[in-house]
Amino acid sequence: MLLRAIVLFALAGTLQDVPELRKSASEKMQKGDFAGAIQDFNRVLELSPKEWLMYYLRGESRKETGDLDGALADASKAMELEPTSAAACALRASVKFARKDTDGALQDYSEAIRRRPKEADYWVNRGAVKLARDDYRGTVEDCMKALELKPQEAVALQNLGTAQWKLKDFDAALATFTRSVELNPRWTDAVHMRGLMEYSLGYYDAALKDADLALKLGADHADVYFQRACCLMAKGRGKEAKADFDEALKRADSTWSYRIPAEGLRAAVPDLTEGPSTLPFARRLLTKGKELLAKGDLDKAVEVLEEALRTSPKSPEAFEAAAAAHLKRSDPNKGDRKRAKILVFDAVGLGKGLSPQMQRHLSAVESQVLAGLRWLAHHQMPDGRWKSDSALEACRKDATPKCDGRGKAGSDLRATALAVLAFQGASYSALSTDNYDTKPMGETVKAAQQWLVAQQKADGSFGDPASERFLED
Repeated sequence: MLLRAIVLFALAGTLQDVPELRKSASEKMQKGDFAGAIQDFNRVLELSPKEWLMYYLRGESRKETGDLDGALADASKAMELEPTSAAACALRASVKFARKDTDGALQDYSEAIRRRPKEADYWVNRGAVKLARDDYRGTVEDCMKALELKPQEAVALQNLGTAQWKLKDFDAALATFTRSVELNPRWTDAVHMRGLMEYSLGYYDAALKDADLALKLGADHADVYFQRACCLMAKGRGKEAKADFDEALKRADSTWSYRIPAEGLRAAVPDLTEGPSTLPFARRLLTKGKELLAKGDLDKAVEVLEEALRTSPKSPEAFEAAAAAHLKRSDPNKGDRKRAKILVFDAVGLGKGLSPQMQRHLSAVESQVLAGLRWLAHHQMPDGRWKSDSALEACRKDATPKCDGRGKAGSDLRATALAVLAFQGASYSALSTDNYDTKPMGETVKAAQQWLVAQQKADGSFGDPASERFLED
């Protein structure tokens, strides 16, 4: 009996320690002593293993120390013990994102939002995941929702501006980064990004002012010096531009993504700044890049034309020239063909169609599926169908080689239906705006669908019931 009393007394005394341990762990978290907090949380959970909040807080602490496996396990345990907790769900999402599991992070943040839709941070963080997945429109939607809930949310503004920039909506991005700077005047990232937008829009005085401001605020890293060098170059101040390119290269490490552009533009500074010129800077870049390309100075041509594209981000001519330079150089170690492909498809995204030269660039980099779909689009009849017995009638006059061969007459319905299936199988619909030649793919699909509808009988059927291939129609 005495022994039993001793055991109960000892147990009671230990359980009484739990509140103090909780308090100690929380204080250590606030001070940044996450390792010490974890030790206290371990003790709490030994004594009281059903407290979901302790698993959650230990998971947060483990994430801070880099123990992502432990943090993931704790977040999952917290969700198991408290299935309605949005916070635990969001913690697991953040851990998955840190582990580069963007699918899992997106799913968990979406669930956290479902549980607590008015929590701005969840919208911000899901937007960040979407940004990492190159889902820029999704990022814009989530950041706009976050700002609706929390108008001064700095990260939402930064990610929104970045997504707008990636979507080439430079005016909107400039407005967003300007708002970010107004709310956080000393945030150098926002100042720097606003300068990038100003530069892309041709506001070189404002861009130079922001580059100077970023440096004044302490952002003396390679990116800012590179950006100021470009602004000085645009202003014709070649000596100063060259000095800033040198400073950027001096400060950059071996992984700096702008090293090659900086070296190329530094070498081109004299050509771009010496002597009088009435041409706008963007046009000077494009003209000089084409001259270098014609002379075979491919490395310098690539960098000058890439900069021309940065100053004329919606110019089909700039896309065409830059793609031509990469394809002509075609250095596998420099990723030229991959870059040319990106440029061609970005030009498609402008929605202005492709010039004959850009169509040739597309033919050099496109997939066999796209090549086949473009061939079909080229051979569509004016009324929207495809003729089964010959493609000659719709073959373009400039086509090389000319099409030949004939199929079985009377099968236009089948040919057209199969062609529509091919387009839809590649995710093109009547609403598609991708324009690889002279008209959007959506117009091709829409014309075919309209022709098919015109062939439909009153009872909803297609084709001739007496035909041996009626069921294929």
